[in-house]
Order: sequence, then structure tokens, then C-alpha cells
Amino acid sequence: MTEVQLFNLLSPLVSTKAYPLIAKQGATAPFIVFSSPSSVPDSSICGSTRDSERLFQVDCYHDNHKDLCTLREAALSALAASSLVEAVEGFSTDFEPDTKLFRALISVRCWESAASV
Repeated sequence: MTEVQLFNLLSPLVSTKAYPLIAKQGATAPFIVFSSPSSVPDSSICGSTRDSERLFQVDCYHDNHKDLCTLREAALSALAASSLVEAVEGFSTDFEPDTKLFRALISVRCWESAASV
């Protein structure tokens, strides 16, 4: 899965307010931020396959907890239904006092084929 594919999967959940790495300045909740903190190249006995296993972090933000839970479940469902996702590894929720927003962090493991890049 590429960042573009992840954006296309998640952006309809938040009226296209899905952002790579950091939210657009002045973005109002709800929105989603995603990043790829890890990518591990795949290799075989013959060498590198140019494919990789990627870990994505998907952060959902909302201004109230109930709606955050609804957004989180919608994101989890979209991710689980995607053939590009190997596993949804879990989630956690918290509150960010600085922004006064509730956040759900979802960890997702995907394969990225060199043919899809």
C-alpha cells in the first residue's frame, strides 16, 4: 500500500481531510493524519524482492469522544476491508490537552509491491 492508496481509502471518512504526516494548519476536526514509521524490505534466497512490509500509523482526531469512536470504527472497518492491508494491529485512544482533541491511533501492517510504486 502506498500513501496515495491510504489517502484514497481514508479521505472519504473525513470529507477529504486526510493528511500525510501532519494536519494542514487550521484544519478543523474531524480529520485523519497518517504516516509510515517503518518499512522493512522483503528478501528471498535470491536477494531483494523490492517488495516491503510497511507499518502505517493512522491518527483519527475529533472534538468529542463519542464521534471519535464512530470515526475510529469507520476507519478500522475500511482498513480491515482493504485487500492491501495485511493486518490491523490494534488501536489506542487518548486526549490531547494542547489541541483539546480526542485521538485514536491505529497501527496497520501492509505489503507494498514494487509493481505498485
